[in-house]
Amino acid sequence: MSKIQRLRDQLYLLQGSRCFYCDRGIPPDERSLEHVVPSSEGGLADCDNGVVVCEAANQLLGTATPKQKMIMLKAGGGKNNKTSGFFCKTAAE
Repeated sequence: MSKIQRLRDQLYLLQGSRCFYCDRGIPPDERSLEHVVPSSEGGLADCDNGVVVCEAANQLLGTATPKQKMIMLKAGGGKNNKTSGFFCKTAAE
């Protein structure tokens, strides 16, 4: 299992098997790993820089950054009104 697969599995469990953006329950085969800070901008593939999202929300929101996606969802009345990343340290508390 690759580092990315392990990270996706860990975040999936910590997020309660729910999409970070829409709060929908995600079947394991429909989850995607989203970098909070894109790897192209120096973001690391670690638990402090990742969220698990459903494919539908990820595709619907396109290439916006996770922060921009949260702003769009909040403005549109989305269920998930979180404004910052879902960090492993927070979930463990």
